[in-house]
Amino acid sequence: MSQPDLFAGCLEDRFRRFHEQNPHVMTELVAEARVLKRIGQDHYSVYALFQVLRWRHIRTTGSDFKLNNNLQPFYARKMMDWYPDLRGFFETRKRTAA
Repeated sequence: MSQPDLFAGCLEDRFRRFHEQNPHVMTELVAEARVLKRIGQDHYSVYALFQVLRWRHIRTTGSDFKLNNNLQPFYARKMMDWYPDLRGFFETRKRTAA
């Protein structure tokens, strides 16, 4: 049985499918963001956190891309929505597309 194409459909659907198959990515991003907050960072770049995960050779499934840059805004928004201690930690632009 083949895996679903994680990168078909709108970006939000892509994020949802990727996150379902790779929940450890969110866990790692949140952990890194919390370390930064603990040492005094008021805000940070989700792009930079993606680079940290890439540097650590994080493993993901269902995609040729380990961490697709198109998913960064979704991770930043979800982290700030789901984890009150991270609200305002990432700067996001107004969303214009799905």
